[in-house]
Amino acid sequence: MRPVQTVARRFRPGSMFISEVGLRSGWAQAIWAVIYSALTLGAQFSFAAVPSLRAWAAAQPHGVVTVPLTIVIYLKPPLKEDE
Repeated sequence: MRPVQTVARRFRPGSMFISEVGLRSGWAQAIWAVIYSALTLGAQFSFAAVPSLRAWAAAQPHGVVTVPLTIVIYLKPPLKEDE
């Protein structure tokens, strides 16, 4: 059995973000989390800062299933019953 030879590579700062096959998955998830957080905080800020959006949100009925959610529920395929 021959020993495995390893080649020492010089560290490149760019290799921390991109590998031979593309963007590293950890960084892709971090970028997704940052974009998602920014969009969520932007939506929350707009509802808090814009009076017309705040008034519209207050005028919506509470505890009622909305039309888009109803469409999603009815378009979902029915569950198969065990026979």
